[in-house]
Amino acid sequence: MKVFGSADAVVAAMREDLAEEIERFERQIELEMAAIREQASHERVDIADRDRRMAAARRDARERLAHEDGKDARGALERRERWIADVVAQARARLTAPETREVRHAWLAALAREALDALPPGDAVLAVPPDDHASLDAAWVSGVSGPRTVTLAAEPIAGGCIARSRDGRVTFDNTIDARLTRLTSTWRSVLGSLYESAVTAVAEPRA
Repeated sequence: MKVFGSADAVVAAMREDLAEEIERFERQIELEMAAIREQASHERVDIADRDRRMAAARRDARERLAHEDGKDARGALERRERWIADVVAQARARLTAPETREVRHAWLAALAREALDALPPGDAVLAVPPDDHASLDAAWVSGVSGPRTVTLAAEPIAGGCIARSRDGRVTFDNTIDARLTRLTSTWRSVLGSLYESAVTAVAEPRA
């Protein structure tokens, strides 16, 4: 601040200095405000970018979880199918394996009656496995024939029987393999329920 001799000069000098100080203060304020605005704009960009990254991370986590859930579901389904296939294979082996003659003949008689009842009235041919054909007698045939005349025939089938009308136009396949195919929905439902019950019993903790 310049010093003058008179009071008016001193006052004028003080006013000049004050104006310069105010101008410097205003410039400083403008600079600080500009810096604040710039920082705020960067922060908004950072926040937006952070939100995008978080959204992407959440989406990736959901996809990974869905993938793992899918793998778990597929694994559970594959284990269930393997178990069912194993049970069916064992059942087929047991049904086609030789039993005591009395048990096997009684079981085959039930299948034969079911097959013959599916045919129209009239004489019929009943095809059975060669081993059974050799051991079945007239009394057994009479017991399954009913009012019709039935002729036994030996055919290379694993188990069960096939009934045909005499003219061959109508056939009812009651072999083990045909029954497995025909009754798929039934045995799958039963085995599926048994499997789920077994899994639940193992998984649930006891009180």
